[in-house]
Amino acid sequence: MYLDNSTKSKRLFKLDLRLQVCADMVKRGSKVADIGTDHAYLPIWLCKNNIACSAIASDIRREPLNSAKKHILQYDAEDFVTTRLSDGLKEFKTGECDCVIIAGMGGELIRNIILSADWVKNKDITLILQPMTKGEIVRKDLSAEGFDLIEEKSVMAMGKVYTVMKWIYSGNIRENDDFFNYMGLLVNDRSDTTQKYIDSLLHHLRNKYEGYKSPEILDLINKIAPYGSDIID
Repeated sequence: MYLDNSTKSKRLFKLDLRLQVCADMVKRGSKVADIGTDHAYLPIWLCKNNIACSAIASDIRREPLNSAKKHILQYDAEDFVTTRLSDGLKEFKTGECDCVIIAGMGGELIRNIILSADWVKNKDITLILQPMTKGEIVRKDLSAEGFDLIEEKSVMAMGKVYTVMKWIYSGNIRENDDFFNYMGLLVNDRSDTTQKYIDSLLHHLRNKYEGYKSPEILDLINKIAPYGSDIID
């Protein structure tokens, strides 16, 4: 995190790009639950910038929550941000939040957390998810449970490219093809960051094909390859 010296009353940090993209997807006036909050930077920033009206900074371990509490006090956010010890969303109840953010976890874990909480199947709840790995699992399984992917952006962080997804429940159950599961809404994005994301994805799939020689993987590579920048014979 970086300090913003332009803040007069209390210097506030700047979010890194990965968390900033998550923050940009939050609707003003939201009640946020930040799952796996670590230092509580995101919920503090959202509340101090009057984007979230309240936030719960949650983690499965006490040590990160102790760090979160210190930062909440440091930035005078205790009237807006509270902490909670919780395994995913297990200690949350309906009505406590209308925006769930899970950033910095693997795609399988994110999927498991969301699908274990039936109360998030609500059209008034927004999910902002940033998987570090296996975004295809998130796209596949949330779509199959009636969630709609309504926005997606790529972001560069720590030398790697990640995707941030925004979901809302509609009840419209879909079985996506592998092309959508791997590309999502990024297929419509021509930014340099997304280009790097697609090139990295193709590299991963080609390595996977070398190990399995699966015709399904080869077919997927051939469908995604026209969107990549690296031409391999």
